[in-house]
This record gives sequence, structure tokens and C-alpha cells, in this order.
Amino acid sequence: TLWGDNYLLWDDMLKKFNLSTLQRVHEKQRIAFAYNFRGLGQAEKGNYREAIEDYNVALQINGNYSEALNNRANAYAMIGQHDLAFRDFSQIIKMNPKHADAYYNRANLYLHRKNIDEAVKDFTQAINTDPGMADAFNNRGVAFRLQRQYGRALEDFNRALSINRKFAEAYFNRGSVFYLQKQYIAAISNFTQAVQIKPRYADAYFNRGVSFAHLGQYDHAIEDFRHVLNIDGHYVPALQNLGSLFRQMKRCEESSEQYVKILRMNPDDQNARENLKEIERIK
Repeated sequence: TLWGDNYLLWDDMLKKFNLSTLQRVHEKQRIAFAYNFRGLGQAEKGNYREAIEDYNVALQINGNYSEALNNRANAYAMIGQHDLAFRDFSQIIKMNPKHADAYYNRANLYLHRKNIDEAVKDFTQAINTDPGMADAFNNRGVAFRLQRQYGRALEDFNRALSINRKFAEAYFNRGSVFYLQKQYIAAISNFTQAVQIKPRYADAYFNRGVSFAHLGQYDHAIEDFRHVLNIDGHYVPALQNLGSLFRQMKRCEESSEQYVKILRMNPDDQNARENLKEIERIK
């Protein structure tokens, strides 16, 4: 927009109207539209409670405004009010059984609650409504992976990537399935694709490092764990794995350094403390 800020654009528009004096339906619809979009502007800033207030006004004007309901549900989800988010997504689906986004978003809430069967059902409804929804294929694949249905998970990640070849998370998830099946070379290939698309993808570097370690390629593993720590210096599993690898390679001083770093972050980490004691004994 000319304003460079969605909130300011719609806030300026709303200052020109007094809702109580508006009579014509189309005028009220315009105001509902403006409140919805000002809410989106608030959500973009992370002001989810203020966004919800705007969506509430939009829905007071038009109780069947499905996009405002969907946006409010997403805002509720962002502040952890999942029951209210479920209520809104379910209301949208009753109003419009072909609303792919509502199925997709409700499925993500089911996934968050580890209600995997219901998540799969909703992702499937989203896909049936919108077969080009790569995110729904990817997330249904995650659900199948959690159910250890690895073949079906791979099919979904492949479908997601056929829709979007630059989908880093789908490469990561496909790599994770190969890793779980101990197909480490295939896993490494997919994690590599993920970091090529998303160079600061710490989890992909970490999982690639673990895969290299399983193949005995310790130098590559160490390089990846260090890359993780360059992105996020508080990524404790990378420090733990570095400590373990250095210890296996008899590089005791470097191993000790990793556990000392962990204890600086968490002085109560007994595992790190025990490892330090063991390294001191074998020096």
C-alpha cells in the first residue's frame, strides 16, 4: 500500500466512519471489511489481542464473515486459546463445508494436540477441496510419520514437492522419514536440499549432522553441528552431539568445552556434569 503499513491504512479509513450512523448494508459491509483488514495489520505486528478486538467488531457487523472468523481463529491459536480457535474453525466449516483453509487450520490444532486421526481427516478434507495446497500435503505427511505410516508420509511429501519444488520443510520432513528408516544417504540428500533453499535451517543441519555421524563421517557431522551453533548458540543437542563425537575421537579438551557450554546455560544439567567427570577420568 501507499502507507507501507496495513494497520495505518485501515485505521485511517475507520476514522472517517461512525458505525452507529451507517444505515446501508453495503456501507456496513465496507466497515466490516476494514475492521478485518486492520485486524490483519495488528496480527502482522504480533498484536493478536488487538487483532481479535477488530475481528470481533467485523463479526458483530456480519456474523457470517468467514474470513474474519478464520483470522480470529488463527489469532486465538497464536495466543494459545485453542478451544476458541477450534470453535471458530468449526463454525466456518458449518457455514462453508468447502473452506479449505479452515480444515487445514483446524487440522494443525489437532496435530498440536496429538489427535492424529482427526488431523489426517481434516488435512484430507483440505486437500480434497484444494488439491494444490502443498502445506496440507506436507502436514498430513507429518501426521502419517507420527503414525509410522512411512510410505504414506513419503507420498505426501512427494506431492507437496511436486506442487512447490522450493518447499524446504517438505525436503526436511522427507529426509526425516528416510532417517527413521535408516536410509542415511537419502536423508542427507534431502536435508541438503532443505539448507540450500533455507540457509539458516538449523534443524536440517542438525539432522544432517546426525545422519553423517551414523555413517561414521564424523568430520562432516562436526561441521554441521558447528553450523547449527553459528545459527543458534543455545542449540543444546548440537553441543551434546559435538561433545560425544569429540569424546569418541579422543579429542577430550574439545569434548569438555561443549559440556562446559551446556552447564553455563543450565547448571543443573546432570548429563553434562557426568560427561565432564568421565572425560576427566579418561584424560
